[in-house]
This record gives sequence, structure tokens and C-alpha cells, in this order.
Amino acid sequence: SFLCVLLAFASVSCASKKTEEENAPADTAEKVSEAITEDKQSEELSIDSFDYSEPFDEKGCWKGINALEYVTLCDYENIDIPTDEELKAEDTNKYSYIVDYLSTRCNVSSYPDLMFDYQAKALCVSIENIASSSNISYHEMLNNIGYKDSDELIEASREEINEQIKKDLIIQAIAEEQSITMNEDLLAEYFKNSYDIEDYSSYVERYGIGYLMYSALSEIVLKTVAGE
Repeated sequence: SFLCVLLAFASVSCASKKTEEENAPADTAEKVSEAITEDKQSEELSIDSFDYSEPFDEKGCWKGINALEYVTLCDYENIDIPTDEELKAEDTNKYSYIVDYLSTRCNVSSYPDLMFDYQAKALCVSIENIASSSNISYHEMLNNIGYKDSDELIEASREEINEQIKKDLIIQAIAEEQSITMNEDLLAEYFKNSYDIEDYSSYVERYGIGYLMYSALSEIVLKTVAGE
């Protein structure tokens, strides 16, 4: 899931910070720091209160964003996907290969603030979750991994955040070009086929319909590109 990716990304950031500390950018993510103020972080960064669906519409697309206005797509209909044995040898899978293929060949003109703010806050939430599981405060966790505050963490992670935004924009751009539109039937099929779950109401309650539609749309697009 998207959050799992962020948690993995947070771990990479923690490990790499010590060797990159001297090269961290000096400027800050001002718009994010407005939403994540230092005196309210314990409340706002709670993983239980994080609104997964906030930036998504009921079809799983980023609100107000026409991805094709940001993305120049490559030829994705004739990707030569390696065999399962070749993918296994490279310690990857078919869908990860497709995502990497698209990311290195499609061009993105800019990165919408809506997407950056959401990804940045999700990163901070993942750090807060790690801190909570370690029984230390968010600020202690930041200090332990070499960051003085959320702004520094976010700015040092800007390249990785933008890479995730690029992948999301590409996925949505393909959906727009192929006229792939999510609905309740497709979502139910996604849960049934991917997780053998028929009643996904508890997931809607926790994550919101927009986020679930976004997750399902991403999988459907990748399967379409894979010719499935």
C-alpha cells in the first residue's frame, strides 16, 4: 500500500541522513510547515487521525488535477516485460518493473503542491508512527536520525517525494488517456481478486473511499499496461 511505501521510505531516509547531513538543502518547505506546526505535531501527526482520502475524489483521482497536463507519456503499450525468472533474478516483480520503466521514460513538467503537501505530511506521520512504536517522542526521533525539525526532514527528502509524485501522475495520466474510471463494482472486484475480501466496509471506515479507489485504480492501470 501507499503507506507501506512511505514507511519503507522513512527508514531509508533515517539510514541515509547521517551520511548526507552536510549536503542537506538550506531552504524549507514553507507550505508544509504551516500545516504541521511544532506545537501541534503530537496531535496532527497521529497516524489514527491522518486523513488518507483528503486529496482524492470519489473516483480515486487527485482532486482538481488533470495529470495529462503535467505528464508526457512514453509508449507504454509495447513494454517488453522480462520473464518471471528474469524478474526474480533482479529481485523485482512485473508491476515494479513497469513502474520503474514508466518513471524513467515519461516526463513530468512540474509537481503539484497538493500532492507534495500530502506526501510530505504522510512521511512525517510515518516517522511519528515509528517513534510511537519505539516509545519516544516525534522530536526525539527526528533528533536521533539527525534532523532538527519537520521542515529539514521534508526538504532533505524532496527528491524522493517528487519521485513518488511522478509515479502517481503517470498512473493517473494513463488512466485518463485510457478512460479508466473507478466505480463501486471495480472496487469490490479489486478487494475480491487481490485480497479475497467481500466486505471491505472496515477499510472504507479507516482509509476513506477516495484512498481505496486510488489504490485500486493504480493496480488496474498497471494490469492494463501489463496486458492483463
